[in-house]
Amino acid sequence: MDSIFHLLYSSTANGFITDKMIQDILVVSRKNNESCGITGLLLCRTGHFVQLLEGDKTSVRRTFQKIESDRRHVETKILAEFDSESRIFPAWQMGFIEEKNQSALLSKTLNSILGSPILLADDMRSQVLQVLRSVTNTTDK
Repeated sequence: MDSIFHLLYSSTANGFITDKMIQDILVVSRKNNESCGITGLLLCRTGHFVQLLEGDKTSVRRTFQKIESDRRHVETKILAEFDSESRIFPAWQMGFIEEKNQSALLSKTLNSILGSPILLADDMRSQVLQVLRSVTNTTDK
């Protein structure tokens, strides 16, 4: 079995994030991700995005390049890149959890990674992934 490549990044919104903006992102992302075999999760928090993309390395990197050039956000930074044997979100072309529905633990985790200027250390990455795995039953999909 081929390994699954994961890329976790954060970015800052280039202006105010509206519900319509999020819905537009989700509609397009889900369509594009399905055709590329990518799954993942998008989170928004106080003017910031955090997203985990997973799939084959070429598709994930190509998708991330498109994301980087999207003018709706700035200060895009990769927080983690790694391979694993399985997907975290196998059934989600792009899961989404509204800020108001984020648990206290998820909110705390997002706050800590949004302040990270560099790649996450392995122990922090493991903690973040554990929290993300825990939300698979609470998504707004």
